[in-house]
Amino acid sequence: MIYIELIFLIISSILDIKYRKVSIYLTFIIPMLLILISFVLYPNAEIIIRCIISFVMVVLSILFLIVTNIGGADCLIMIIMPLYIGVNALYAILIAVIVSIPYQMLVLKKHKNKEYPFIPFLTLGYILSLYQF
Repeated sequence: MIYIELIFLIISSILDIKYRKVSIYLTFIIPMLLILISFVLYPNAEIIIRCIISFVMVVLSILFLIVTNIGGADCLIMIIMPLYIGVNALYAILIAVIVSIPYQMLVLKKHKNKEYPFIPFLTLGYILSLYQF
């Protein structure tokens, strides 16, 4: 399941870079359905912890929407990531934010208030967090 989400993230990254638009099906609906099917077929005791982390991500995503220039698809991915990789999602998002800072500084220096693709950074953070432990 983890690698299926990675495929969705890579496709979403390409769409985010190329069009600055990502389908809600790729970022939220299909991954959520896969998670529900997975937990029905293979119940996991960690689901409660993952749901709590996902709820925390809802709150953080709302703050990201208010404070930064990231889009709704980025926030949906940040909400879904804990359901796939648990606590490592927090590391993935932290990695994404840290790695994106130089890019943000360059883009915001040239074009103030310009949106930039954040999903590729989330994908990189996702990949690095998988191999962190």
